[in-house]
Amino acid sequence: MKTRYEPSCNRHRFGRIRFTRKGFSLVELLVVIAVLAILIALLLPVLSKARQQAAKVTCMAHLRQINDAIVMYRTDYKDYLPLGLHSGLNSRPRGYYWFEHIGPYLHKSDQQDRIALNKDHSVLWGCPAWARTTDKATMEIGYGYNPYPLLPKPVGGGGNKPSDAMWIDPLSSMNGRYFKFRDIPDHDERGMVADGDRPLITTGSWQNSQPVEWQGYGSLTPTRHGGWHNSTTVNVLFFAGHVRSLSPKDALFAFYDPRHELP
Repeated sequence: MKTRYEPSCNRHRFGRIRFTRKGFSLVELLVVIAVLAILIALLLPVLSKARQQAAKVTCMAHLRQINDAIVMYRTDYKDYLPLGLHSGLNSRPRGYYWFEHIGPYLHKSDQQDRIALNKDHSVLWGCPAWARTTDKATMEIGYGYNPYPLLPKPVGGGGNKPSDAMWIDPLSSMNGRYFKFRDIPDHDERGMVADGDRPLITTGSWQNSQPVEWQGYGSLTPTRHGGWHNSTTVNVLFFAGHVRSLSPKDALFAFYDPRHELP
């Protein structure tokens, strides 16, 4: 009788005991490794797509919070929108950007405070796909603002003038002005803020003869949520307050000429 402590064994007809070995053979191990490799190869694209989708949802939520801050700013300043950039002020010789206008509405601060804006939890610094830098004094916050709300030309004809921009910088002859919300045409189709690599978004017209990667996006960065040829999207906050995820071409038109080619 075999006790509970005796190993499993087989007895040969000559009386010798042969112990049986339980475990994987080399072939079985290779099969298991191959199956795992196939499963990983199938799951990685799914996980990558899920991460991209999560980043897009987070980014769009941040844009909605930015819009809420801009609306509160408009409420306090008789419907005026924040300037994209104001340079050369006597009281602030370094100038300040649009996000410093709305800073008090996003942080517990009663004044424009660049230090407060640089905190990691700020939605302004929160674009999930932004390459976060260690130098928090830079103005590359992850989102860009549209300082040219009348592109490609003012309503009624004529060419663009420096006063058509929400940008005041005497050193570069940008003698712009503050705009009221009602001064902006095409609220529903004109982009105000988007994920970009600079605080101001500049763009040119679409050139049908050029491939997509050669278009005049300026600081608009369609590669932020994918490659040029991989269903790239740009998250755009419109002046009307809604947020949409657009193709690079439609995002360019939203900032340059919203009266054309938007779906």
